[in-house]
Amino acid sequence: MKPLNTQTLLLSLALVGVAAVPARADDAPQAAPTVITDATRFTFRFEGGSLRKLLDLLDTNLGWKVSVVPDTDLSDVMVPAFSLRDARRGQVLDVVALLLKESRYSFIPIGESVVVLKPREDPGSVPIARDLTEALKSRTLEDIEDAIRTACTLVPGAKYGSLEIKYHPTTRLLLVKGPKPSVAAALSVLDGLKAPAPKP
Repeated sequence: MKPLNTQTLLLSLALVGVAAVPARADDAPQAAPTVITDATRFTFRFEGGSLRKLLDLLDTNLGWKVSVVPDTDLSDVMVPAFSLRDARRGQVLDVVALLLKESRYSFIPIGESVVVLKPREDPGSVPIARDLTEALKSRTLEDIEDAIRTACTLVPGAKYGSLEIKYHPTTRLLLVKGPKPSVAAALSVLDGLKAPAPKP
């Protein structure tokens, strides 16, 4: 068997070393997406920010343009930080849709290049009404408002100051509008008024 010369041995060791230490995407900062296999799969890390920032990042680094319908300001739509490995384009949009599930927007991907962005309806934006005709026979309006103020101290997240309360004398309706926890506290009082008032 013919012995290997020194030059051949060093070359062989160098080749083995390269094959044994594959490049890792985590070795460098991942502020931007990086293609790691082909044009359709990539490792992606987003540090958090507006939806506009995210879409600009996809366009700048991957040449991937995503259109949003309707055309609107995306700077106030905030997306939490996330990262994906060996992901496809559609998976990125699916993840964003899940992350925005509890936000005030519905994020609906249509294929890989179009997204429908719809503001969610806020139940707190529509006033609720209760008829106080019977309740006011034995209670004053001030008594009822004071009870609502007290109820707000017992419901997590409720604040009396966040409520808009209007009384309509002609119909004797009390209209209440505000965030969900505060409205829930008010309803607990207003619905309780259906019971007869305690006698002194």
